[in-house]
Amino acid sequence: MGSVRLDLDGQPVSGATVRFIDRDSGDLFETRTSASGSYVVSLPDLATSIGEPPRPPEDADTQLGAAFPNPFNPLAVIPFHLSRSAQVGLQVYDLLGRRVRHLVGQELAAGTYRIVWDGTNDRRQAVAAGVYIYRLVAGEFTATRKLTLLDGRARLHSPGSWSPKAVVRARFDVEVWGTGIETLRMAHVQPFAPEFKTHFTVSLGRREAPLPAGDSALLLGIPGGSFTMGSREYQDESPPHLVSLDGFFLQQLEVTQSQYRRCVDAGACFEPASGEACNWGRDDRDDHPANCISWYDASRYCRWAGMRLPTEAEWEKAARGTFGWSYPWGNTPPGGAGDCDRAIMMRAGLGLGCGHDGTGPAGSLPLSASPYGLLDMAGNVWEWVVDDYDRSYYADAPPENPVRLGSGTRKVLRGNGWFYVDPNADMRAANRYRMPPLRWYPYVGARCAASGPTLAITAVPDLDTESEARRHNDWRQRNRFVQRQEGEVPAASAVIPMDLEEMVSVPAGPFRMGTEDGAGDERPERTVFVSAFQIDRHEVTVAEYEACVQSGSCTEPHSGSEAYRLRFEGDFTNWGKPERGLHPVNAVTWFQANTYCKWANKRLPTEAEWEKAARGTEGQRYPWGDEDPDCEWIVMDDGGDGCGQESTWPVGSKLRGASPYGALDMSGNVWEWVADWWSRDYYLAGPTQDPLNTEPGESELKVLRGGSLADQNPHIHLASNRLAYGPKSRFDYTIGFRCARTPE
Repeated sequence: MGSVRLDLDGQPVSGATVRFIDRDSGDLFETRTSASGSYVVSLPDLATSIGEPPRPPEDADTQLGAAFPNPFNPLAVIPFHLSRSAQVGLQVYDLLGRRVRHLVGQELAAGTYRIVWDGTNDRRQAVAAGVYIYRLVAGEFTATRKLTLLDGRARLHSPGSWSPKAVVRARFDVEVWGTGIETLRMAHVQPFAPEFKTHFTVSLGRREAPLPAGDSALLLGIPGGSFTMGSREYQDESPPHLVSLDGFFLQQLEVTQSQYRRCVDAGACFEPASGEACNWGRDDRDDHPANCISWYDASRYCRWAGMRLPTEAEWEKAARGTFGWSYPWGNTPPGGAGDCDRAIMMRAGLGLGCGHDGTGPAGSLPLSASPYGLLDMAGNVWEWVVDDYDRSYYADAPPENPVRLGSGTRKVLRGNGWFYVDPNADMRAANRYRMPPLRWYPYVGARCAASGPTLAITAVPDLDTESEARRHNDWRQRNRFVQRQEGEVPAASAVIPMDLEEMVSVPAGPFRMGTEDGAGDERPERTVFVSAFQIDRHEVTVAEYEACVQSGSCTEPHSGSEAYRLRFEGDFTNWGKPERGLHPVNAVTWFQANTYCKWANKRLPTEAEWEKAARGTEGQRYPWGDEDPDCEWIVMDDGGDGCGQESTWPVGSKLRGASPYGALDMSGNVWEWVADWWSRDYYLAGPTQDPLNTEPGESELKVLRGGSLADQNPHIHLASNRLAYGPKSRFDYTIGFRCARTPE
């Protein structure tokens, strides 16, 4: 009995083949490692001529044989026979019942086995001479027998006894191999010699996979074994659970533009979408990842390359390894400003994609390496995996080679990309993102896997819809066409009947403000009394704000593309777009919001008023309850910004997301200015009755609440979440507001 472990992390390698080849006879003796990396192999009878007990017949009952030789020194063979497969335990005890050596602990098939005990304990230390008990447990079968270890001066050579020399005389060649590991070969070994080590250490496999058109891709091995998948961070990542995977290979780099072009030239792939931030058609980006490709595009490419998309579980293991790291490079977060040494991402001071305003060259950041040496597993582009998205899949996912296929309208993306991001949360290896498979985005690409499980993938697109969509080259136009074909109502044309003058009333009384589970500025959670007030049921619309501008009291919000490095971002601003009159006004400063509320004979709500209106008095996490958000409740980054519409929605579109008092869009659509100045420690010292922070402090930042159309992270949409922001910021299209007033 022995084991196979990986030199990288010392973790067991499951599914590896261990083969002993008798150099004299050429006979092969082969087995595979279990989930714990252990193996048992039955080698040939080496001492039958000098008294070895005969083998039981194949149909014999389960039995524990007599050890031979007995007494012994230095080696004894313990034989046993299984009539059927069973979970087997074989241990050696001293006469006081203390365990000395654990020899076998795994499921074995029916057959005859011979296990060698070398007179050492579990720490491989020689034990004292004396009488020992060996015990076999196989299913419901239990048996014990005795054997005697002589002191080190004794040697047995008498006729009718089993001789250790007969055992160590045989020589074997040993091979250990499996998917994802380099083959280990050892020649002229003596398996029963005391110095022979049955515990093998192997290294990761590497292979250069030729592509059909003459190029190649470097694949790195991820050996079979177990790891903990998921986290407790978000509901769709819970619960963390142990997953066992077969070995597989994964591309070290994301599929590059030049590789994908070869597939297009071969007629096996369609052209990606084009347009701003897409790499297709740009000769200077051949070494960048292919982006603006749908899930079907990615699947076709991998199939053409002789590979497949990885499963979600494979992707996560490749990204974080068996150490349980939060990020591919370890547990050090990238920080709120981003980390361009480890990921091509949004970085304060550099902009999107670390200044590329798009993707960067694939594999250009060595510090991004995962435990297995894979690059860009966080950042650059989100990567399609084969699985359908299911929020609650982890609760009952199978423990071995899990994959979810054929039951959903959205696929899973992993790894995040170069576009806007909440770095510490969104770059985690456990983070999951959902997207309809027939979508093309500049921040989405792929990498391929090889070997491992065979997946019966039957998903095919609506060929008519896909064919018609490809008549639109620009990624935004293509996505909008598919959305209409799939029955999604364009956000700009939706009409929500409501009284735009309506406010909701919040009675006086206490509520629990903040949370102990949130960021530092949300603590401590405390009871706050808030006097009665009224708050707008919906965010202030473009049409409402326009009336203030026409009166001469308000200034125009920002509009157009001039302020943005990517011109398509200008499409997110609502001012000056007649079809968006019922959308929230956005790209407004705190001062513009404050001026409007005064003009309307109202005021900005205090931070405490806003939070009470959002979550009520029962302490729920979100306006609608405690379940993490999706587009059933709010307008968020879910399948693309603004629920895939790439814009805000008309106010009040998400009726299911109403707060306990009936206020709408308190989470999502746009962030909302409140009256307070921000202070990290305000909850520690602020009053508990009608708190309002009127001190700018050193930061001179105001508070925003509620999250927006561009936020994926569920924690951002919590009713308790606070964002500090400069009050003069006027280009941020994710910011709007609503007003409040005190009843007369």
